[in-house]
Amino acid sequence: EYGSPHSSSDGVYTEGLVYAYEIADMINDTDHMEKYRDAVALGVHNIFSLQYTVSNTDDIQYPEKVIGAIRYEIDDDRIRIDTTQHTIDAYMKILLVFD
Repeated sequence: EYGSPHSSSDGVYTEGLVYAYEIADMINDTDHMEKYRDAVALGVHNIFSLQYTVSNTDDIQYPEKVIGAIRYEIDDDRIRIDTTQHTIDAYMKILLVFD
């Protein structure tokens, strides 16, 4: 269970799950690989739901400055460098492992 989207924990958890998938792949544990792959997809979905797009910036004063950024939570518009970095780390690991 990921719970409600939260960019910091979703980024860290997703990255950890990709590492777990990678280990399961190394030992050919296909049952866990499937579970980890599904969990990674949920994490990415949560992170995507936090991303600013043209359609969800109506009440932002300068929307062009936030398009593509990941907000802290659904009801918290802050953009924090630590949560951004966790998300980048997760995406980088996904690109390395799921090529």
